[in-house]
Amino acid sequence: MKKSLLLLALAAAIILGACSSSEKGREHSHGNGWGFNAKISGLDGRKIALEQYVEGGWILIDSLQAGNDDSIIFRADSAAAFPDVYRLALGDKYIFFPVDSTDVLSLSTEAADFNTAFTLTGTPAADSLALAEKLIMAAGDNATRDPQLKDRLNRIILGTDNLMVAYYILYRRVNNVPLYSVRNRGDLRIIGAVANKFHTTRPDDPRTATLARAYWQTKIDADPDRYGTTLDATLTGLPADIEGVATDGTVDRLSNHLGKGHPVILSLTAFGTDASAIYNTSLRTALEETKDLKPEVFQVSYDEAEGTWRSTALDLPWKALWKRGDMTRNELAAYNVGVLPMTFVFNSAGDLVAAVPDLQNLAAYIRQADK
Repeated sequence: MKKSLLLLALAAAIILGACSSSEKGREHSHGNGWGFNAKISGLDGRKIALEQYVEGGWILIDSLQAGNDDSIIFRADSAAAFPDVYRLALGDKYIFFPVDSTDVLSLSTEAADFNTAFTLTGTPAADSLALAEKLIMAAGDNATRDPQLKDRLNRIILGTDNLMVAYYILYRRVNNVPLYSVRNRGDLRIIGAVANKFHTTRPDDPRTATLARAYWQTKIDADPDRYGTTLDATLTGLPADIEGVATDGTVDRLSNHLGKGHPVILSLTAFGTDASAIYNTSLRTALEETKDLKPEVFQVSYDEAEGTWRSTALDLPWKALWKRGDMTRNELAAYNVGVLPMTFVFNSAGDLVAAVPDLQNLAAYIRQADK
């Protein structure tokens, strides 16, 4: 069950290295796989980033340039191995779209209203995801508290045949707050329904285990005596303390490192996944960019096998602890983590100030921790 989207993403990044242009538009064509035909006016020479969602964060696949007529034609090298979600990024504005097999979508929009006034067509899944995004954007900052929005999203989730669309909506965040939480009974019913569909139709998909784990965490919250032991917070702003074993055999815990006068990055990951290498590389980059603040990493790897963790931990510049994967439920539930890896930032006083789903922005979160 350790298949990951990252291998596909890295392969795509290698394959999509070269592009050619045409007189009327810019063509990024690499084969007969999935793709899209986009018309984006008002770019004025700016490029569009094509990004893929991989185990808790977004990674860059290609940088796309529009042609003289504002068009972009993109084709991947081969068909998608299984349904996925990508996004086009223009600055801090995004358009999300689903991919499956050799789907070819059509997109039209203007740079000024990139993520709010767009038309995305080509498949029923694209229609569903576009509708969901427009509803979420229309709700604005109130999206996480709008019962009418939640009702419409639930209908989209339960009505779509594309499970990746359902999965994406379940893990959609607005202002870094998840739309769906395992702590909400109504949300739990939806999560359970989607988890059951994944289990029935796609048992080997890595997201099947993610959804099952999220559902199980709620069982622990509801009945800790039966399903596990509740962890108590030891510091203000600490949902739960976390401990693990270091490579020298000693036990360390998160609370030992908080409130020491410098930011602390809590990194929850699993070294046994394909996403681990690129995740740790991004983490190392953020540390280098903020070394003047002396941030400290407290990393816990939830791997089933100790050897998987140890071989990686010995090569890292920070202390990486291990905790067996089947001992994670209470901690991940306390931090509302649905997928690994996930990253949190504590300020110098020891208060939790941010959850960081995209490591490209981690350095900025670290610098804002004490402001």
